[in-house]
Amino acid sequence: MPCFRRLAALAFLALIPACSNAGSDLGMGLPNGPGPSALVYIDRDFNAAFSAGDTSLAGATVWLIVAGTHDTVASAATDAAGIVSFGGVTPGAYTVAVDSALLQGDSLVSTLTPASVTVVASGPPAGIQVRLGYPMVSVAQARARPPGSRVVVSGIIVAGRQTFADTTAYLRGVGAALRLLSVVNLSGGPTNLPGDTVRVLGTVAARDGQPVLDSARVFFLTQLAPPVPDTVTTAQAATARGGVLDADLVTIVGATIAATTTQGADLVVTLDDGSGSLDLVIDSNVPIAPGPFIAGATVDATGVLVPSGPGRWRLKPRTAADVTVT
Repeated sequence: MPCFRRLAALAFLALIPACSNAGSDLGMGLPNGPGPSALVYIDRDFNAAFSAGDTSLAGATVWLIVAGTHDTVASAATDAAGIVSFGGVTPGAYTVAVDSALLQGDSLVSTLTPASVTVVASGPPAGIQVRLGYPMVSVAQARARPPGSRVVVSGIIVAGRQTFADTTAYLRGVGAALRLLSVVNLSGGPTNLPGDTVRVLGTVAARDGQPVLDSARVFFLTQLAPPVPDTVTTAQAATARGGVLDADLVTIVGATIAATTTQGADLVVTLDDGSGSLDLVIDSNVPIAPGPFIAGATVDATGVLVPSGPGRWRLKPRTAADVTVT
């Protein structure tokens, strides 16, 4: 098999395969005895561990390599259960690599758990799990990835796809948030609620000048308390604090209504707490009566920040409970 099709799952081995010396010139004796094994699987539930929802991969070529080198000891194909075992191996530390053809044409990467194993003269054989899956990154890292990258992120839902008429969802991670587009809930049902902690597989894209995660596949983990919004001024909300709070959940307090208008099926309320103006958008899908929104009234509101133009954001409440008018 050509050398360029071999891809090590460890960074120091990536794209530097050993094309020969399959143990013959290493000065190794190969005594009979237990050797390392490897399980190759596709991580379909994005949890970085082999579990019930995953697919073991039969017929995948695996190379056994002396850890810290590029010296190939042996190669074999995985069986029907996705497992390959190497016997008669000299005691020492080993790692494995998989055929890079398994990863071509997409953003798949391979990850080893553990990164290497040590074979001893006696005792049970050691094993390595080879995960084939998408890179697992933070929400902030996903925002910095180039468009077209497929990634897995974890976070907490602040607004589910059922909230707004455009079916976008909003996910908060550590230090950043993201809009989720074309959402499919892999755990069943059409909704995700605020407080749901989830893993999401999606494709990085741009919408309204900001990063989003498109074709989002959401895997539910657990339910926690609803997320706590950041309290900001209307001026800070209108700029998403320089873009840092894009798609995040925020609260404004004591803003005065300057004007109201309609845009399509939405009600737009212009607010100002003395720091600068902000548009509050009552989405057509959110049951908030327009009656109380009169000029001069005072508003406290919570919602997600949605870009509306270069350097500008709007605040979108999720439910009637998000808005108080006095």
